[in-house]
Amino acid sequence: MEASLHWGELPRAFDEEGSMIFTGNQIGAARLLTLRRALKLEMQGIKVVKGTTAYAILKREGFTGSRKKVLAELDAIRQDIIGEKE
Repeated sequence: MEASLHWGELPRAFDEEGSMIFTGNQIGAARLLTLRRALKLEMQGIKVVKGTTAYAILKREGFTGSRKKVLAELDAIRQDIIGEKE
């Protein structure tokens, strides 16, 4: 995956119930950001889920390399989506 892909703007506002609403490309962006966070936790030794790991899901979606390399790719994508470093 390339960091230059356009993922759309993530919503910055809440609806009347206090929930964020994602549509279109935002769903994919939110999912990638969630998988990135899960991968970071897995790298720290924290088991996020009982089933398939975030790393395995990301590999299945086309990311290649070690966990560290995949995280670096996701960091670049995050910076493209949000526009700031963590």
